Amino acid sequence: MVHRWVHRSALVATAFLVLACDPSASVSDALGPWQARPFDGLDRGLAASAEATCRERTPQSAGLTLVLHDQRGRGIDTVVFAGPTDQATCQVSKGADGAVTFLTGGASSGAPAEMPGPLGLLVDSMGSSSGSNV
Repeated sequence: MVHRWVHRSALVATAFLVLACDPSASVSDALGPWQARPFDGLDRGLAASAEATCRERTPQSAGLTLVLHDQRGRGIDTVVFAGPTDQATCQVSKGADGAVTFLTGGASSGAPAEMPGPLGLLVDSMGSSSGSNV
């Protein structure tokens, strides 16, 4: 039996590949208003800056594979790194001037939790960030 973590990791990796292969998002999209769904394509400049900043500010990402960029607007990119038993998550914001700001990051280690049922809820990690509401 394949562990559920493998299925979840494969799904996340597939989502990343789909996002990374569609260049339809633009800088103006990434800096525009927030939306409930991630963009179908990535702002590649934001993605590259986000990965570099996250690797620098979240040292737990060293040795982990980049598996997901989640860009939904407001210049924010949530980046997920994963390995067989470890995960690191980081969030950055890119301003209209191009400056990238680290917002939050964290990591977890150990065997993955069991996936919840169809109507269940799993708190995978917790964090906070602060900033302007503008």
